[in-house]
Amino acid sequence: MLGMSATISGKPYEVTAETIDPCQVNFVKRDDFLTFLKDDVEACFRVAEQLGEKYHNACKEVRSLDYPTLPPKKLATLRWRWSSKNGEASKPEPG
Repeated sequence: MLGMSATISGKPYEVTAETIDPCQVNFVKRDDFLTFLKDDVEACFRVAEQLGEKYHNACKEVRSLDYPTLPPKKLATLRWRWSSKNGEASKPEPG
């Protein structure tokens, strides 16, 4: 679901998306979504889990940019982490 954190916080969504193939997109009004979450405790907890996971991943990405300090190593580490998420992990070369 795109824009969930923005919907919860009431702030504008800062990212755009473009599809490769034609698709159907549905829109849920913020008030309707918040009412749904108030009425469905399980859905509310699932949203909280997803937001927590997104926050955790963002923190990991920010930390990875600070270590190691050499730019080529930063890039290698970042590429390795991205590839490991896609099942293509290979150990970064020492630099």
